[in-house]
Order: sequence, then C-alpha cells, then structure tokens
Amino acid sequence: MGVTEFLDEAGVNYEVSKHKPTFSAQSMAAAIHESGKYVAKPVIVKVDGKYAMCVLAANLKIDLKALKKQMSAKSV
Repeated sequence: MGVTEFLDEAGVNYEVSKHKPTFSAQSMAAAIHESGKYVAKPVIVKVDGKYAMCVLAANLKIDLKALKKQMSAKSV
C-alpha cells in the first residue's frame, strides 16, 4: 500500500505536489516552499523480519526504540 492509498483509506485530506528530484524530504519541502512539518515522508523499516512503512513529517526522525516498544517487536 502506498502513502496516498493509506491516506485515502484513513479519510485524510492531502495535496500532492510536483517538484524537481531531491535527495531528502526536507530539501523537497524547501523545493515546494513548504515547512517540513507539513510534508509527509514514507520511511521503510524492518520489524521482526518484515517490512513496514512509517509515514512522518519531513522534519522528524524515527525513534527506533519507541517504535520497537509501540510495535511490541523483538527487533527493529
């Protein structure tokens, strides 16, 4: 499932913006003249051997210890 499919399923309002290629979500936010806190980035993690997608604001980082606890996982 992609980010837009997830947001559609969750009933979240969003806007898709086109931009030139960038190397980070934060630089992409700058390219569209938007704060990183308003731009979503998908981050793929491996949880107990299975891949999962986390979606967070471009200006944030994943706390792997907190994610491990939240997912009741043995490894992240």
